[in-house]
Amino acid sequence: MARRYPKTEAQKAQAREYAKRKYWEDPERFRAESSEYGKRKRAENRASGVKPKPRARTETEKAAQAERMRRYYLEDPEKYRTRASENAKRRRPAINAAKRASYAQNLEEAREQQRTYREGRREQIRAAARNRIDPVENRARVKAWRRANPHKARALKLRRRARELNAPVIDFTPEQWQELLEEFDGKCAYCPAAATTQDHLTPLSRGGSHTASNIVPACKPCNSSKGTRTMLEFLALGRAA
Repeated sequence: MARRYPKTEAQKAQAREYAKRKYWEDPERFRAESSEYGKRKRAENRASGVKPKPRARTETEKAAQAERMRRYYLEDPEKYRTRASENAKRRRPAINAAKRASYAQNLEEAREQQRTYREGRREQIRAAARNRIDPVENRARVKAWRRANPHKARALKLRRRARELNAPVIDFTPEQWQELLEEFDGKCAYCPAAATTQDHLTPLSRGGSHTASNIVPACKPCNSSKGTRTMLEFLALGRAA
């Protein structure tokens, strides 16, 4: 196969002028020959396993394409919308599959991009959510869920607080909280009273993590008395008293 060298701008312009002349001489024949050439090249690429890299378009070409699309839209807006919708439906499965593959290969980077996006548009996201959801109905639904799942609601609230305090590790789940309650028989880790709160052995405000190894069940009085002390400081205070 002969080696092909990149064309100069003058050669590209000459090729475009030649294509225009050939088109206007016999449009139907030009389209048929172009179609056959495209089919032949695609077959060759499939046989060789080589996927041709698309040529980067210049700004002039991009502007010309945008102008063509604008004229096409103005000629028949309804036809343009119908065709665009059909193309989107046809391509959607392939696009979604490519997105899922890319997400799986770059999981951490994708999550970081999502976090950055949410942090930068937090107010817009909340406003959109408020517009989509009836606030009265949503509040009633949330209250009903909290009454039915008090331990899960408390666990999610503490998880949110851990994020606000930038805890080093945040992986404690409502399921782990249920397991902890069963392990302590539903009792406070510091006294025989019933446990109703989660206590961090090293408080979140002092760099503690929101993880199972740093959490014990506690009653509300003990948790309030412990405050921002560590477990050892709190137990030493009790012995001194």
